[in-house]
Amino acid sequence: IIFVWMVPPPLQGDASYDSFTAEYDAIYQALKRKSQMVYAALNAVEGVSCQPLEGAMYAFPKIEISEKACGAATAKGMKPDTLYALELLEHTGICTVPGSGFGQKEGTWHVRLTFLPEETQLIKAMDDFQKFHVGFTKRYA
Repeated sequence: IIFVWMVPPPLQGDASYDSFTAEYDAIYQALKRKSQMVYAALNAVEGVSCQPLEGAMYAFPKIEISEKACGAATAKGMKPDTLYALELLEHTGICTVPGSGFGQKEGTWHVRLTFLPEETQLIKAMDDFQKFHVGFTKRYA
């Protein structure tokens, strides 16, 4: 919002108006597609649920984490969602932020991730996420 006050967009009739509008619309549509794709991909993974992604560039999916994984996390001196986020990073390169830092509801586990990367990268990342989650679930069954 402050940026708009500093540098207002071109007005209709200005030389750059058409190119500005086209670029703005393209960015908006890409963000919309990516948010919908990430939302659908996360909700397709058993044990993962996510609210629609509206108004931010982040997803905050709820992750079901087994008692065995919770115990492994406690033994390492960390919260279960931190264990999940660290193992996700180690196995896939996907960087997330554990939800425990955001005041999540007691007894629930989340991670926060963004949907800003290019669409082709997000498709691969969501596939990697799904494969990781299946492996994590089996490892701590």
